[in-house]
Amino acid sequence: MIENNDSLDQAYAEVAQKGNTQAPLDAEEEVDYHYICFVKSHKNGHLYQLDGDRPRPIDLGRMGGNNSDVLSDQCLDIIRGMIASENANMIFSLMALVNKHGTAKSSTKHQA
Repeated sequence: MIENNDSLDQAYAEVAQKGNTQAPLDAEEEVDYHYICFVKSHKNGHLYQLDGDRPRPIDLGRMGGNNSDVLSDQCLDIIRGMIASENANMIFSLMALVNKHGTAKSSTKHQA
């Protein structure tokens, strides 16, 4: 499991120390730039939003089916809504993890 992976924890800790961004003194302080990640739970099939500016994961509900992944319309609609709410502020990056062939698990192509 990724949450119990000691080598991943160690790699993260090493890289986190190399950054040159000043971390806020108060963990609750509002920050301009942070990460947002969407993951599907293998335990309950729910979609979770992991937001670096929030204290805990946000449960976005059960995914549409067993074969649904984070490239499904359910998740992409959330991402599109977030982009639309930013109006003209286009200071963000999008990334998808794909298999070794460069394709996502989902066979449907989407535009964000």
